[in-house]
Amino acid sequence: MSIRQTTQLDFYLDVMNVMYFEHEDSIYVNDCDDNSILIHGVKPDDMAGLMRNLVCCRDSKIKLDKLDGNSVSSLRELKVKLNDMFDDYDGKSTMKGE
Repeated sequence: MSIRQTTQLDFYLDVMNVMYFEHEDSIYVNDCDDNSILIHGVKPDDMAGLMRNLVCCRDSKIKLDKLDGNSVSSLRELKVKLNDMFDDYDGKSTMKGE
């Protein structure tokens, strides 16, 4: 039996913005008081899993009629980009995971 230590940090923020910086593999969260949290080590594969979990989980809280207009526009932009990406890669043998 081994001893395993974990750390959990809980932050409660009035979130203003959440960004992903692929060049740093990091998530940046900024609040209304200009405080920020930077989480390093987050790969694009992790972000794909995050998006999948957010939208596809059985009891997803993402309901278009409950989101503000900017969030709906962002999701529409994401949908178009994902469709374009898959249109470009469908049928190619270079895509991993299939």
